[in-house]
Amino acid sequence: MPRKCSIQTALLVLSTLYAFGCGGSVKTEIHAQKRAKSIQTAYIVDNGYSTIVGYPYEPLPDIGMIIEGKKSQTASLGDTANHIKRALQSHSVESTIGDNQSIPQNVDIVVRFEDEWQWDAKKYLRRLVIRFYDAKNGEKLVETTYHPKRMIIQTFPTPEKKVPGIIGSMIGQLSGS
Repeated sequence: MPRKCSIQTALLVLSTLYAFGCGGSVKTEIHAQKRAKSIQTAYIVDNGYSTIVGYPYEPLPDIGMIIEGKKSQTASLGDTANHIKRALQSHSVESTIGDNQSIPQNVDIVVRFEDEWQWDAKKYLRRLVIRFYDAKNGEKLVETTYHPKRMIIQTFPTPEKKVPGIIGSMIGQLSGS
């Protein structure tokens, strides 16, 4: 009987760690009061790179280590721009993606993002900042920053998992709800 209790206790502890480890801190700041109803079109600036902290190193085949290091730029990871586009479209905001030099004049907002990644057995989203700017005057409307929780069991957050909720929160904040 004591063995059964210890297994049940271990499973309860592991499931609790997993459940509480799935989230992270999300901080949203409203900078201006443009209503979400007036946002029908968006242009997402994809700068073409991601920031990565540390890098994987395999001293022997199949033995991975993480070398802590400075932040460096790498080719875009996680397809963040496309996840932002899909999330905006799910809120009826027609969206296009392009570079900083090609921002069209006929959009309501410009969306900029910074994604930072780290290695821990595999790469995961360490920080994501998404900002909405008024396309007419360049004023920052809303900014949201996501940081995953530090935890024993890593859930390896990705833009695919996190962007829809973040965009929903940003649109909700601009809606006043």
